[in-house]
Amino acid sequence: MDLLFLDRAGYPPEADLALAIAKDGSVDPGVLAWLLGQFPVEPLPQMLDLLLPGELEVFRDALAERLRRLAVP
Repeated sequence: MDLLFLDRAGYPPEADLALAIAKDGSVDPGVLAWLLGQFPVEPLPQMLDLLLPGELEVFRDALAERLRRLAVP
């Protein structure tokens, strides 16, 4: 969920991928995409900002696809 709110604020997670790879060479966008696809979207915790499970699912799947595209040279 943090990634969703960061993305909405103009900080797309994949923009910092190069920094993550520099810090830890084992970071791989393909693996991150797969892990993200395994992330459950329900039940949502109680939050200050209303978020529907469908919104999180759409974001999760879209971010996973963006990461998959980065994994393919």
